[in-house]
Amino acid sequence: MAVRTQEEMCRHFLPILRDKGTRIKKNGMRLARPARPNEEVLTIVNGEVVARTNATHSGSMVIRQDGESADHEFYLLDPAKFAKNYDLPGIDPWTPL
Repeated sequence: MAVRTQEEMCRHFLPILRDKGTRIKKNGMRLARPARPNEEVLTIVNGEVVARTNATHSGSMVIRQDGESADHEFYLLDPAKFAKNYDLPGIDPWTPL
């Protein structure tokens, strides 16, 4: 059996997920910071680099996946995806309450 590509897997599973899946909302806090222009963000899982993404959009944010992951991996979101997935404005951890 041939190994399917990511694109083939998406074509197969995305319609099923859209039809039968359930949307959930994650709760909790994430650490996030503005990405530096052209910064390369590495996503590392189990000590292996699984993704390399460059910050090409002004306003992109680097997110640290904390708590749910032992790797504390980082990932990059462009401004639109960040605004869609996170409540804004966030909390500045350096500002006294």
